[in-house]
Amino acid sequence: MDTPPKKNKRVSPRAPLRVGIDYTCEGGSGAGITQNISTGGLFVECKSCFGVGTMVEVEFQLPGADEPIQAMIWVVWEKAGQGFGCQFLNLSAESRDAIEDYVTRTMLRPKGGTTQVYAGTA
Repeated sequence: MDTPPKKNKRVSPRAPLRVGIDYTCEGGSGAGITQNISTGGLFVECKSCFGVGTMVEVEFQLPGADEPIQAMIWVVWEKAGQGFGCQFLNLSAESRDAIEDYVTRTMLRPKGGTTQVYAGTA
């Protein structure tokens, strides 16, 4: 018996984003690499994960941006040893606009381009 595919509950479109990201949680800190982003959240590739519901402070920089984005996130789901998906909690209007602009520009690029990992703050 076939099961129907899971419905995508995301409100905002996501774009690929490969930049370093620093994170801090309950006295601990670490770094990872983002995989994708939207104005609603992002996915972080890292070996150590946080439990669902954990609040984490993050900092990363969009390609071509002058200033890093700093925000609190809420871990929505995790894949042990691979990373976690999260939702932004307190994006400034400037950060939200920068992410929206990045997603729009990225989604308009022709398919088949190369993926580049940018050095971020991590």
